[in-house]
Amino acid sequence: MSHRMKWVTVTLLFTSLGLLLAACGQKATTTKQKVFKTTINANPDTLDPAQYTLSVSAEVINAEQQGLYTRDAKNKVVAGVAKSYTTNADKTVYTFTLKHTKWSNGKPVTAADFVYAFKRLADPKVGASQAARVDFLKNGQAVRSGKKPLSSLGAKAWGTYKLQLTLSEPLTYLKDLLTGTPYVPVNEAFVKKTGKKFGTSSADVLANGPFTVKGFSLKNDNWTYQKNTRVLQSS
Repeated sequence: MSHRMKWVTVTLLFTSLGLLLAACGQKATTTKQKVFKTTINANPDTLDPAQYTLSVSAEVINAEQQGLYTRDAKNKVVAGVAKSYTTNADKTVYTFTLKHTKWSNGKPVTAADFVYAFKRLADPKVGASQAARVDFLKNGQAVRSGKKPLSSLGAKAWGTYKLQLTLSEPLTYLKDLLTGTPYVPVNEAFVKKTGKKFGTSSADVLANGPFTVKGFSLKNDNWTYQKNTRVLQSS
């Protein structure tokens, strides 16, 4: 399959101070615009973290979504939505305390959003292209193959900001694994509202990462990253 090159515009705004009039001795705030343009070799096939098949889709999803862990500018694994965690003696049960972050619609990002994302990934009825990525959780493979119910998956919410993950076996690289695109949170109410449109356009996704994607659709070759002003944590 051949792909046309496509322009993606990343826009960041910053504020600088300048003299309005020297005679007045006053300062005025002026807004300047920085624009960074880059090319990608295909339009994303979806912004649904459970259903993407192209690496460029993962790239865009990671720009606007953030999981428990992420990577910094030096590709080092750092905390994302995870604030802290505890684990049992054999390193198979992790209980994460989440930061108080928000979706781009102002709603809080909760432990339930992560549980829903994992269950949606494993649900045979969804038929997620990334379903096998849930196998690190207890009963992950059995759930996605329809042998066990979704309720048996090793992902539980204990209150608004407590997430418990039970692993199928100990993993020394768990934090690194959780930076993966399929493990970002997904808001259940929003998915049910958008239905089959989820992930197909800018209007049909919620962001909790550093950027939001504006003007995106499956047929549009030109769209924009904008700074996500809702992403700041309260604690």
